[in-house]
Amino acid sequence: MNDRTRWLLLPLLLSLGVWSSSFSNGFVWDDHVLIEKNVANLSSFSFSSIFGQDFWTTETDAGSSNYYRPLVTLSYVIDYALFGVSSSGFHVTNVILHSLNVALLFFLLTELALPLAVCAAGAALFAVHPALAESVAWVSGRTDLVATTWILLCILVLLAACKTQKPNVPGLLVAGLCCLGGLLSKESALLAPLLALGFAGFVRGSRAVTTLTISPFLAAGAIWLTARSQVLSSPVGASLSNGVSNEIGLLSLLHVWGALLWPPFFRIEYGSPLTVPTLAPGAACGALAVAGLLLWTLRPRTPKAARALSAAALVAFIPSVMAVMLKSMIGVRLVYTSAAFALPAVAVVLSRRLPARAATAVLACAISALAALSFLRIPLWTSDQVLFLAALEAPDASSRSHLNLGIALYNTGDLRGAYEHLSMPIDPAAADQQHYMLGLLYTGAQCETKAEAEYRLAAAAKPSSYSAAHNLAGLLFVQGKKDAAKQVLNQFAAKNYTQASAARRQLALFGTLTAAPERAPLDRSWCASPEALRELFGAAIPLNRQASELLRARQTEMAEVFIKAAMRADPNLVAAQLNFAQLLMLRGEMDEASELLRKLIRENPGDDRPVQLLLRSSQGAAPQPQPNP
Repeated sequence: MNDRTRWLLLPLLLSLGVWSSSFSNGFVWDDHVLIEKNVANLSSFSFSSIFGQDFWTTETDAGSSNYYRPLVTLSYVIDYALFGVSSSGFHVTNVILHSLNVALLFFLLTELALPLAVCAAGAALFAVHPALAESVAWVSGRTDLVATTWILLCILVLLAACKTQKPNVPGLLVAGLCCLGGLLSKESALLAPLLALGFAGFVRGSRAVTTLTISPFLAAGAIWLTARSQVLSSPVGASLSNGVSNEIGLLSLLHVWGALLWPPFFRIEYGSPLTVPTLAPGAACGALAVAGLLLWTLRPRTPKAARALSAAALVAFIPSVMAVMLKSMIGVRLVYTSAAFALPAVAVVLSRRLPARAATAVLACAISALAALSFLRIPLWTSDQVLFLAALEAPDASSRSHLNLGIALYNTGDLRGAYEHLSMPIDPAAADQQHYMLGLLYTGAQCETKAEAEYRLAAAAKPSSYSAAHNLAGLLFVQGKKDAAKQVLNQFAAKNYTQASAARRQLALFGTLTAAPERAPLDRSWCASPEALRELFGAAIPLNRQASELLRARQTEMAEVFIKAAMRADPNLVAAQLNFAQLLMLRGEMDEASELLRKLIRENPGDDRPVQLLLRSSQGAAPQPQPNP
């Protein structure tokens, strides 16, 4: 083992040691849509499902994010093939990707002719910094990891291609392919050519920046833009948001940098109302960080390697400027790629300005402290509940965190908690989601008048929401109002061409079904007051009764929520467990259903219902929802 390998092991082991604690994290927030509810796409290796769709396209939604990131989708497809819907496997991939970036960064630092100890220290700072937790410990943060991998590869390959007096053409082509890989992973890789050419000019001299070396990057950009134009409704990717004011945008950008300098100023939720008081402390720290990088970039006395790294950090952040200014959201992970250059610059400056022992002690203490903070931050992505409860505990908690927590509680069966948080005043910009979720709750509780009103409010708040139109049409159809249901879908299809095909499929389905006789909306007694609904959502037997009704109607997703709620209220309610077994049978998960039924037989020897259900399942009979005792 040579010296370079030995020094590389230090940051690699730190990366694996710190972030391995994220293996126990679950799927959180966007993960549910991109992975758990997207199995149909992830189970397909078809070119069209990976390279021919918007990044946010799922099996039920055509997607309209204007993000084109097929290589990240491909990584999810591979993970699904290896691990199924197991969050641990996806988190392992994230940690491997981050550790790969740590190794690539180490090799880049050695190309800058830095001592191996300084290379290891710079890579170690990047390996353990808690500001990177959102990218590493959250599966959906993978876009930053994959894009940075390609950017670093692009830089290293170009350096290798320009090692001789005449650039190596095959190497230049590979560098162009790496650039294309970055662009197909995240839009922030648009500046990969500038970073690669900048480092090549710094290390290899002016001969590395010629028309020949630039050409592969121009070709990669042309291919990427052509692909985007074929797939996305807006190839430029402009946001549909109104963006933010210049003042708030600047504070937001500085706030992100503040996370590198002073980790306690992290934000842990998107979509927050951005105000001067909430952003000012982090922005002050960020201003110091950016000022330091600018000073190091422009000051001739700064070590040359630190100047190059500081300039690269600032350049790499330019796409994030657009992200913040075009969208009213802020995420710490915007700084991931920039951190790969900014943090090693700190190590270089300290190693030159301090005596060797002092620099080693300072860097060792900093790495240890950052690693400890990362250990504290990683558990935030354990689950939605943990993340959004923590968000609500913050002094500047946003109302959207009530929405996000309400959705999380709904999915886990805590319907009382979901109802409480979804009923809170929430940012009007998220009104469509709030009304849609309340509509789901009222639908499951058979409060059809309230459900219809909420779906209509959701559709009015966001006319492009197919989910609201879909559920409203379905609710009208089961009430025998077939013409009204068709009208809802026809109006939606006329206004939303990107999702018109989904609406037409539902219309075609309605055409094959015979509508029931028209009836008035069904409203149970508890629909009259919030107090009665809260009581329902905490009572096991009524909840399981509703679950049985939903199973009979084959509304399996909503039935699962109400079954979970019933079992949460009374873990020993056999009828709820029997309904869960039947839900598994309806999904075709016969082995899991049989295992659960055998468990119930062992635990309840005097109850013949599990025996009868197991017998029916073995005979292939249709499951029958279980009444309450």
